[in-house]
Amino acid sequence: MTTASLGLRTQLFGVVLVLIGAFRDLQMSTWGYPPGNPSLGSLLVVTGLLMAGIGLIGPVLVEGGG
Repeated sequence: MTTASLGLRTQLFGVVLVLIGAFRDLQMSTWGYPPGNPSLGSLLVVTGLLMAGIGLIGPVLVEGGG
C-alpha cells in the first residue's frame, strides 16, 4: 500500500465519520439532547475532520521528506 492510497483511505474514512456524525447530530437535535452529555455526533464530526486533514497532509509530509 502506497502512502498516497493510505492517505486517500484515511480521507474517505474521515468523510464517512463526518457524514455519520452529522446524521447523528441531526437526529439528536430532533429528539432532544440528554442533559450533561456531549453530543456523539459532534465528536464524530470533529474526529472525521481531523482524519481527513491528516489524510491530506500526511502523504505530503512523508513523500516530501518533511
